[in-house]
Amino acid sequence: MNQALRESIFLDSIYKIEEPLSIILHKPWNTISEDEKTLLAKILSSIKQSLQSVTIIHSEIFYTDELVNSTVILFGSKASPAITPYTLTKLGSNQFIQADGLGELDDVKKKTLWAALKQLTL
Repeated sequence: MNQALRESIFLDSIYKIEEPLSIILHKPWNTISEDEKTLLAKILSSIKQSLQSVTIIHSEIFYTDELVNSTVILFGSKASPAITPYTLTKLGSNQFIQADGLGELDDVKKKTLWAALKQLTL
């Protein structure tokens, strides 16, 4: 749904979702490999979270105004408006980190992601 249409339909803040931690994946959960799920579980445990404690959303493009008072980590998904990858970005009451897809994270990207994750306020 394009941004102009979204804004004309969902005018009230009641349509915005409040989630403490959301994980946005660029591909559906049922296509995520076991290795990728294990990696995500390890990433979440590093910030004292688990697969059961987060909301997992599939979206190739994520509109940053869809959530309020939330922390969002994007794996492979693009944010609109664009945010700087591997950097903690605060927009209003939300905080975002955008990274490559789980299967694309090499050791250098994992270390850069970890540096951003340490700055999160959960």
